Amino acid sequence: MSAANAVAAVGIYAASAVLVCAGVAKHAVPGPARRAVCSLVPRLEQAGAPLVRAVATIELLTAVGLLVPAVRPVAAVSMAAFGAGFAAVGVAGMLASERTPCGCFGSATGRPFGITNIAAGAALSVVAVLVVVNRPTLPAMAPTVTAALTVALCAWLQRVHIATLIVATRRAALPAETSGVR
Repeated sequence: MSAANAVAAVGIYAASAVLVCAGVAKHAVPGPARRAVCSLVPRLEQAGAPLVRAVATIELLTAVGLLVPAVRPVAAVSMAAFGAGFAAVGVAGMLASERTPCGCFGSATGRPFGITNIAAGAALSVVAVLVVVNRPTLPAMAPTVTAALTVALCAWLQRVHIATLIVATRRAALPAETSGVR
């Protein structure tokens, strides 16, 4: 595997993992992303959650498409469009001094649109160019690697919620006399 092919493959794995985590989160909890986008473009308020879920569906299709050789070039174009869009909302958020959390991964807290979106958009765009130019071949284990990265990334992104659930579950499992409840 050439160096360019290896870089493109790693980029595909990472981009697929990010797009899956973002797409699933937006499907499950569209409100934070809707609020963030509407803070920049109030006219989109009417579109609401269906628009966020439509974007999330395209994110998921792009992530899967990156793993399928026959549609990878089309998925790379979609990824480049997402990259440009992410960078654009990052710039718009910075210019507007917007404070609404971006909601990209379903969280109602966190950073507003800004430099992180610009960097993520640039990274997706670079990977898209590498994919189109190099036409990388992925090893047979590509879906497994991507799945592992996706699980790790989702667990890290949702670590606060996971910790809250673990603590709540542990408290619920304690007998009443040891949990301080009488």
